Amino acid sequence: MPQPEDGEPMETSGVDSLVKETRGMLLADGLKLLWTAAQCHSADMKLKESINLGMNVFWKAVGTSSIPFIPFVGATALYSAFIKILKIINTIWGIPSCTPLLHDSKVRNLFLQGCFDASAGDILTSKFLVALNFFGPLTATQTSTTILKMIAGISLIYEKLFWYIKNHPERVVSPATIGRMVMEFRRSQGQRTMSARLTYRINITNCYDKAACLAELEEAVEAGRSVMGKEGMRRKTIVDK
Repeated sequence: MPQPEDGEPMETSGVDSLVKETRGMLLADGLKLLWTAAQCHSADMKLKESINLGMNVFWKAVGTSSIPFIPFVGATALYSAFIKILKIINTIWGIPSCTPLLHDSKVRNLFLQGCFDASAGDILTSKFLVALNFFGPLTATQTSTTILKMIAGISLIYEKLFWYIKNHPERVVSPATIGRMVMEFRRSQGQRTMSARLTYRINITNCYDKAACLAELEEAVEAGRSVMGKEGMRRKTIVDK
């Protein structure tokens, strides 16, 4: 315990309490994004916050009766949800060289391809949407699963970019870098594990339940992440509570 000049033990409990209170105030004041982005040492914290913020975007749409209660009538609504999720998750990871690249639709589409292991053109064509029943009576299960796969895929791709920058600090993220990371993710068993888990675990009994969807999303991301770790991606080393 720190000692003051007179040799008496210094009381630190008040300081610890103040630190916790200050952090709480920062979060409450809407600075959580900045606070999390500053914690560059922890991929775990960023991944967790990516999931939470992605779910917030998803659930706000639910609250306004656009997802999943009203069916999509085309690709526009699907792509709009994807863009919102991509931008909010990008903020969390704090990779400066990546942010300006998102203005390019080709770069955005790379992320979209990774989420579904399909080309962006295929994803946004009627054939793909009909397969998901986007032009028919859309079920809540199908919509929920699609959006959750977006959140999971984007989050895991960003973790790959995060470790790339950590391991190569002299480099910047380029469209070619993103393309390479996405291709590695698309070809990975981790992507297939994540996608399959959400496909089979989201159903009519839980797709309207925010807590249940969040739990399934977290488990799907961790399952995919675990497999990718075995395939060569750096394992998580820090757990932030």
